[in-house]
Amino acid sequence: MSACPPLSFATIAPDELPEPAGYSSCRTDSGLCIAVAVARPGGSPEEAEDLGRRLIELLGQGLSPDAALISCSLREEDNVIVTSIREGLLLWAQSGRACICGYRAGGCRILARQRQYLLAGDRLILMAQRPSSDELSTLTAALAEHADAPASGLMPTLLETMREQSPTGAAPYVLIDYRPQSTPSLDAGNRGAHREVYVSSVCGDREDQQDCCSYCCEGESAMVVIADGAGGHAAGALASRVAVDSALCFWNRSLRKGLRPDQAEQLLTAFMQDTNRAVCRYAREQGREGNGRAAMVFYYQHRRDVYILHIGDCRAYTWTSEDGWTRLTDDDSELELMVKAGELSPEEAWRHPGQNRLLQALGAESDIEVHYRHLTAHYHQVFLLCCDGFWNQLHPSRWQQEETYGFAVDTGQLLRDWVRAAAESGEGYSDNVTAALIVPEVDTMPNNPLWQKVAFILLTLLAIALGTWYAWTQGIGSAVSEETPAEQKTEVPEPADAE
Repeated sequence: MSACPPLSFATIAPDELPEPAGYSSCRTDSGLCIAVAVARPGGSPEEAEDLGRRLIELLGQGLSPDAALISCSLREEDNVIVTSIREGLLLWAQSGRACICGYRAGGCRILARQRQYLLAGDRLILMAQRPSSDELSTLTAALAEHADAPASGLMPTLLETMREQSPTGAAPYVLIDYRPQSTPSLDAGNRGAHREVYVSSVCGDREDQQDCCSYCCEGESAMVVIADGAGGHAAGALASRVAVDSALCFWNRSLRKGLRPDQAEQLLTAFMQDTNRAVCRYAREQGREGNGRAAMVFYYQHRRDVYILHIGDCRAYTWTSEDGWTRLTDDDSELELMVKAGELSPEEAWRHPGQNRLLQALGAESDIEVHYRHLTAHYHQVFLLCCDGFWNQLHPSRWQQEETYGFAVDTGQLLRDWVRAAAESGEGYSDNVTAALIVPEVDTMPNNPLWQKVAFILLTLLAIALGTWYAWTQGIGSAVSEETPAEQKTEVPEPADAE
């Protein structure tokens, strides 16, 4: 993943630690170093504090978290977690039962990869006891409900919530916000051996951001999800966060290592139904303002298989050099039905005042109709995901052009230009704008079918065998010719003279 802007601001809330523990931190010109050590059974808080200070000194000298832990010669019963955030890059290491949980776009999970880049809006929770799946759900709900609260104000709430609902005693020790104040929008990208992924999101003219988006990439798999909330400020924002949280949990549980094509439709459809139920459960609690709903578009790629799910009016498009731009989804809206019936042209439907009249969305009903599509990605094919703030505010002529996308251009900058143009075209009132560009298999040739690979191997082996046989026969022929004696002249007797 490409580096984010330097860490300009982070709040830390180590107050009211749930048990004797030592906490230490230092700030450098490029980032932040944090260490938490929990007193071992029978140990004293002073021991934990001394250990935390030693670790921070080593981190300040430039050691990695792994090297710092090794240098401290920790005991097996020591529960320690060490993190280093420099230029947006998170490095961490742990000992004993300690772990670090990451909260991104509404989803909370135990981090497994010890090296990754942070995005604006990420939160890190340092813990000395691994939480169970139910406890992770409790953390997720608490963090989503107070998404806009600073860490210093949220930490006491998290402690109280976990004390009440954590049978194993899992509790947060430190909460870190990574929220650069100078960058209110999300702008991130990932360029790897199997794809390019770029995501950009801005608030437009609104005071609140009800869009939520995230992406995950690992090996030959990638997932991108965009959710657009509706139904009031608090309810809409929570609905979109819960939808993205569900996608992140699904990624960790089922998608990270790939998905069998014969199981894809069943699993993905079940995931969307589970997401709808989660939005209904969290976003429609009593006391919430409005009736939380969300439109969503979901993209998953494993090797050359691409799966797209959607509900509401978030859209997916694709681009190829042969066909140009093609729309892959149909909106769940009254306006879409009018266009299909011929009552409106696509041009008349663009920026129509009735765009927000949806027929279905996440959280609106207990059961939904899932729109599922499976495609095979081609070399240098492009996929675009977007919310209605993008396609309803930026005229297709601004981006659906044959010459618009070229592989010599900066894909990330192209997306940022489109999103900015959509936000600025709202004529004094523009919706939240979120979009993503995905280029599968950007650095690799397309995978050949299995029969082609097998045929190639067999032909290669046959060519080797024929070459070996030819060389062997030529060698035998040469050897025989060398061993044959030179021809000798045979004297023919002259006929006897006739008497």
